[in-house]
Amino acid sequence: MRFKDTLKDDLATFLKPCEFAEVALFSRSGLEINVILDKEIESETGKVIDIMTVKVSDIVDITVNDTFTIGSTVFTFISKFPSKIGELMVSLRVQDGV
Repeated sequence: MRFKDTLKDDLATFLKPCEFAEVALFSRSGLEINVILDKEIESETGKVIDIMTVKVSDIVDITVNDTFTIGSTVFTFISKFPSKIGELMVSLRVQDGV
C-alpha cells in the first residue's frame, strides 16, 4: 500500500471531532465540515497565527474572506499556508474576529 493510500484511510480518524477536529460552518457552502485548528509561529514576524487544516474536497472554490464558524468564533480565510498534504488536505491561514 502506498503512503497516500494509507493517509487517505487515516484521514477520517484525524478529522473526527472526538479525536483532533472541530466542527465548523463553512460560509461558502453553508455546510458543517470537520477542521483541525492549530496555532503556528510565522517565520518572518514571529507572530502566532491561526492555521486551519481541512480536506481539499470540503473547500472547493474557497475565496479570501470566506468564513468558518466554530461555536461563537468566526475565522476569516486569509490565504493558503505553504503546506499541502498530497491532494487530500490543505492548511489555511485564518484570523478570528475579522
